Amino acid sequence: MDVLAPARGRPCPTPREVFAYISTKSEGDLTQFSSFSPALYDSAWMSMVYTPNGSIRFPQSFEHLLNTQLDDGTWISYGSQIDGILNTLASLLSMKERLKRTLVEMEKNSLYAKVEQAKDGVQNLLQEWDVDRTVHVGFEILVTSLLRQLEEGDIRFNFPGRTKLMAVYERKMAKIAPEMVYAPVQSTLLHSVEALAGVIDFDKLRHHCTEASGVLGSPSATAAYLMYATEWDDRAERYLERALDAYGNNGEVPSAFPTPIFEISWALSNLLSQTELATDVTSREVSRIVSFFERTVSDQKGTVGFAPGLLPDADDTARTLMTLKLLGVTVDPTLMLASFENGDHFRTYEYERNPSVSANCNVLLALLELDSASDCLSHITKILLFLLGAWSSGEVPDKWNISPQYTSMLMAEAFVGVLGRYNQGKLQGLGPAIALTKVPIALCQILLQTLGAQQPNGSWSSSLEETAYSIVTITHCRHLPFNQTLISCLDTALASARSFIEATYPVDESNHYFWVEKTTYQSSFLKAAYCSMAMHPKDRSDQTWSPEITSSFHMPEAQTKKLGILLTALPIFRKSPIASVDLVLLEAMHATKSLKEARHSVMERDSIGFTKDKYLEYIPVIWLACNNIGGHALKDRVVRDMVLLSLFNYQIDEYMESVIAELPIDKLDYLCTRIKIECGLATDSSSSKRDATTDEPLAKRRKLGIVANGAHSTSNTSDSGYEEGNDGSQDNSSLDPVVTVLRKYIAYVLRHSSVLQAPSWIQRSLAVELHNYLIGQINHNRDNRAFVSSKTSTKDYSYSSTELAQSTYWKWVNTTGADDTSCPFSWHFFICLVSKAGETCLDSTMARYFGESFVRHLAVLCRQYNDFGSATRDAEEENLNSIDFTEFRVTAGGLPDDNLVQKDVEATEKAKKHLMAIAEFERAQMELSLQMLKNDINGPDMTKQIQVFVDVTDTFGQIYVMKDIASRNQSKQK
Repeated sequence: MDVLAPARGRPCPTPREVFAYISTKSEGDLTQFSSFSPALYDSAWMSMVYTPNGSIRFPQSFEHLLNTQLDDGTWISYGSQIDGILNTLASLLSMKERLKRTLVEMEKNSLYAKVEQAKDGVQNLLQEWDVDRTVHVGFEILVTSLLRQLEEGDIRFNFPGRTKLMAVYERKMAKIAPEMVYAPVQSTLLHSVEALAGVIDFDKLRHHCTEASGVLGSPSATAAYLMYATEWDDRAERYLERALDAYGNNGEVPSAFPTPIFEISWALSNLLSQTELATDVTSREVSRIVSFFERTVSDQKGTVGFAPGLLPDADDTARTLMTLKLLGVTVDPTLMLASFENGDHFRTYEYERNPSVSANCNVLLALLELDSASDCLSHITKILLFLLGAWSSGEVPDKWNISPQYTSMLMAEAFVGVLGRYNQGKLQGLGPAIALTKVPIALCQILLQTLGAQQPNGSWSSSLEETAYSIVTITHCRHLPFNQTLISCLDTALASARSFIEATYPVDESNHYFWVEKTTYQSSFLKAAYCSMAMHPKDRSDQTWSPEITSSFHMPEAQTKKLGILLTALPIFRKSPIASVDLVLLEAMHATKSLKEARHSVMERDSIGFTKDKYLEYIPVIWLACNNIGGHALKDRVVRDMVLLSLFNYQIDEYMESVIAELPIDKLDYLCTRIKIECGLATDSSSSKRDATTDEPLAKRRKLGIVANGAHSTSNTSDSGYEEGNDGSQDNSSLDPVVTVLRKYIAYVLRHSSVLQAPSWIQRSLAVELHNYLIGQINHNRDNRAFVSSKTSTKDYSYSSTELAQSTYWKWVNTTGADDTSCPFSWHFFICLVSKAGETCLDSTMARYFGESFVRHLAVLCRQYNDFGSATRDAEEENLNSIDFTEFRVTAGGLPDDNLVQKDVEATEKAKKHLMAIAEFERAQMELSLQMLKNDINGPDMTKQIQVFVDVTDTFGQIYVMKDIASRNQSKQK
């Protein structure tokens, strides 16, 4: 690899140079090719091999192990937590084995010290280990086996994740039987067979060992086979010798050896499809490489693994077929499709614990290269829907590469490829909903996340390989029919990134490990290939797109300008600029289309007498922009559900201010009772009640205590101003349409799948807060009526009559004023969305208290910002506003100021200034509570998600300060 490797003054190779390198290798024996970085875990297993006469067989590996222990007692972690854990556990086991065998006192003393250091070091690693985030191959059985073997030597480790580890281990072992390794056919379990030490009879593995690839291409598995089999196998020994020799015979070996099909097919399929390489190669060079791949595919009857003769997998098969097709060979995907299709996706191999995003991308890319891609429409659709679903749910971290930029690169290539075939008329069966909406949205999100992660020096994580991934992602998207402003933005990002590679490649000596095996590794050959591909892209300037696809990537210029100016003027976006406002607006355009389709889900919005609902275009923009600034902390489904809730909240506000505001007082009393019943906080004693036996969600809420034994809730709900029990005293059938609207709205909130899976306490809290919100709306309507009556009778434009004359602005804004912002109940709904089923981040006493304090201050802040922005509209529509309270119309001595009785411009502006000052006080209280809440919550992911909720809520308030986006009640216009 020296001719391609970074450092030592060599510039990034051209695609032709990469191909020439592998072509030269093909003159010899490609079957032994490998450029994987060494893996200390496998070296540790090599160091435990002793010959039948008791001598250590590979002393250089043991010496390497001793020389590489770190000062904290551990061994290196390449790219993830599990690396250091496996490296240290295996090294500790090797040293314990050596202690039992050596007779040299000096060596024993040295080993004792190293063992004690290692014990302390691995304990610290295990203490910090997040089992849920580990994706590495067979980690659950590898770690469990090492712990078990160490415990047999009286070394035991207790750590927080042990219970989770054992649960994952049990699930894995329930799917497989160790005896599977005895079968004549290979299984993935062979690659990690060292984990079955003490469980299986290693003598029965002899038929699985070859001189060319040991036991399924794994040095550690092959070493374990030599250790535990009763009969010495010369083939295994020669395999391990060859692996050592390939890596300098200094004791180091990789985690897999050899790996020619994986590395060469990955590199060539990418270079041939994305650069001009295909025009630069000779038929003689091509024939040797084609011969290698064709022979392997033929020998293994249509599917291949990472090396000849090894267990086939979907990834290597797809990339091999793709390489052959790009080299001019006709290929048949039938066996690949038959071997790896599984339910709603394609599996990498049999007994896979969870699906791989990259494997499905690779299969899709191979199918798209076929001349008859349309013949595989059903398979393409299946994979595409799986990938779109994975992206939307946020479940995209891949099991074979830990870089998020790698996954984005593959998805961008696959999605753009699908659009290209659709554009050619080959995949019309996908339908416009997928091709013209879902795929463009996903591409906008991928591009936004990629651009947002670029560092000032033009790189991604200062890594050559990760920067190359991102360049390829942007390059794919660069050829979509975006507007010129966005194209210029992408060109700037690409120029900066390529400058980083050009300057760094000749001097780079750093290692960044992204690829996943038992431990994380890097492939120097693939690193060179990806950098070459990033620096020498194929010219696609002649790409033309159909009008229907073009419309999916274009937004009207006037609308873009209007929304863009508003966004960039808001404080949060001035502090944290968005990588591309155009992309946010483009994604929001598609989301707005979905909102428009949902406009009448709860009610017939156009029939309530309000002006155009211009907030439709603002809601998605705010949610998407804040999530972008927050590092895309919220999954797509969470954003989608919160956007929909925001729409319904706006609509219910309008419905309350129009239809419900016109109801007589006695009808309001009945409606309050119905709201409490619909929220599950009281039982329905009327003849029209819905029996719990026929209403499963309601029955479940009763079981959880939201409705308990038919008794009314004793929770601290806001004072509704009505008495229960009057719902059957008169005919209220005229309110059935109103109840129907509220029932649909309540059902969306309380019967959402994430809510029904949440703990019972938050379901009840959500029901209470939703009830408080709706009752708060009704109470605000009552206050509006009292306010109008007050003005009529006293000619006083300050609100100082009826019940509130005995109260204060502080009390009103912290009850009715805050409740009817929807903020408190939306917070509880949001927590249900972002939490795992059966859990929340607010399960501790402190978290619940700080959460309530935070959201109450945030709600008050919302009310005050809203009132600041809507003062003019409220005056026109005779709605009670914060500045109508007496506190805003007093002298310095606290007495009413007769000069401020009339609502003139000067008085209003002074009152609004005081209101904003109070709002900033509430902001300070909110931020203090929020910080206390974040301190109590474990994990940065949840705190980032909560911050997005705060930013969205705050941004809507900031918008009201700048521009009143609410619709006007036309019946109140003068």
